[in-house]
Amino acid sequence: MEKKIIDARGLACPLPVVNAKKAIGEFQEDGILTVLVDNEIAVQNLKKFAGQRGMKASGEKKAEKEFEVTIQVAAPSASAVGRGAEADGTVRTAASRTAAAEKSAASGTAAATEKSAASGTAAAEKSAVSETMAETEIAQASGAGASGENEEEAELASCVPDSRKKGMTVVLSADVMGGGDEKLGRTLMKAFIFALTKQDLLPETILCYNSGAYLTCEGSESIEDFKSLEAEGVTIMTCGTCLDFYGIKDKLAVGTVTNMYEIVETMENSREFIRP
Repeated sequence: MEKKIIDARGLACPLPVVNAKKAIGEFQEDGILTVLVDNEIAVQNLKKFAGQRGMKASGEKKAEKEFEVTIQVAAPSASAVGRGAEADGTVRTAASRTAAAEKSAASGTAAATEKSAASGTAAAEKSAVSETMAETEIAQASGAGASGENEEEAELASCVPDSRKKGMTVVLSADVMGGGDEKLGRTLMKAFIFALTKQDLLPETILCYNSGAYLTCEGSESIEDFKSLEAEGVTIMTCGTCLDFYGIKDKLAVGTVTNMYEIVETMENSREFIRP
């Protein structure tokens, strides 16, 4: 498996994505591309770029202003190569038609000399029309390729805005979702957190308290999803009193420890709450 690492720290949008696209194009087999960036927006852009191309991507915050985006790169497919060959064949076919049209024009001129000026004029006009059509086909084939490239470059240059919705807070006050069967509740909570990572609009903050504190600690099945959200700029805070109560403060694996004052302040400033 091929592996590449590119350092895009300090680069303004859309350069991290442009550099990632170039690196992906150099892969000869399936592999992993790791992109180092220094801001959450770059993480969001890279994950969107990968998703649009059917590639899996994950982000992780390593330290303050240090993020790592991992993209699972698929090697160029045979179908993509075939499409390229088909387009190339279209241009070659059009070129062949042009050559045939030129030959026809020459034959038409000779015939005009041997037979009649009227016949020669008709043949020349027909040849000119054929040549014009052939040239048009070449221009259309070439233009389609250039248009596709221009559209892709425009897409790369279009940096997505911050996908966090200001004032949106997700409150996780338990490590299960809903009442009833506990095992089912854990499964539902895991699915909820995963689904949260796939939304177009992400929360600005996630608050975890009471048994919800278990969700951000070692052993939780949602750690990678929380890390992905954190890499995209979502603030994840877990109640310190709750961590102490359950004896898991030293097992916190993602986000920061918070207190009741900060929890109340965050809630007061929130415009929208999501409570699974």
